[in-house]
Amino acid sequence: MNKIFKIALVAAVAAVAGYGVYANQKTEGVSDLMQANVEALAGSEGAAPCGGPKSNGECQSTNTVNCKDLSGCQ
Repeated sequence: MNKIFKIALVAAVAAVAGYGVYANQKTEGVSDLMQANVEALAGSEGAAPCGGPKSNGECQSTNTVNCKDLSGCQ
């Protein structure tokens, strides 16, 4: 009787541990909002840096170096 109890206990512990591993391997997909944010942030990669002030997200300077002032590195 003691041996059967030990085997049942080991089987129960193994089943609970197995379910825990299974449950942790489930991955949730990326939400639509998160995907849109990633695409928006990645959209500007590779573009030339703005060397001066910006207006509505558009660069107002033709300089290729980034300036610390807002005058456009005159």
